[in-house]
Amino acid sequence: MKASKKKKLKKQKDDTPINVNIEMTGKNMTVNSGLIPILNFMKKLKFSGVLRNNISIEQGSNSTYDIVDIIQMVIVSIIAGATAMTHIGVICNDEVIRKIAYWEIIPVDTTVGRIMRLFSFRSIVELTSSNHDFRSKVW
Repeated sequence: MKASKKKKLKKQKDDTPINVNIEMTGKNMTVNSGLIPILNFMKKLKFSGVLRNNISIEQGSNSTYDIVDIIQMVIVSIIAGATAMTHIGVICNDEVIRKIAYWEIIPVDTTVGRIMRLFSFRSIVELTSSNHDFRSKVW
């Protein structure tokens, strides 16, 4: 990705603006770098494994998206400041974040909503059990 911007920072003594050229040409750079420690912490907690052991939501044999990945995407997006389902796709489609989290494909917001409707009261109880497992690992 290459983007150039010219910014006027301050004026020289003769009142002519100083032009600065900013180029973003590095690889593996992200504006969501604050999520990297969160994803690494989730890996250390074995986040996916704990959820797989506790959650019993049945998905169809032809399902494209993993329910555990969807849960992780929603949690990471909320931490990043997402306030709508559409923000999940924007945040999780970041190339660096996708590599770190091992997400191959990111669902659109309507798909996330459809998958979230699979959750029942039983699912909430199972997630609460997962939460207790995470807490016991941390504290």
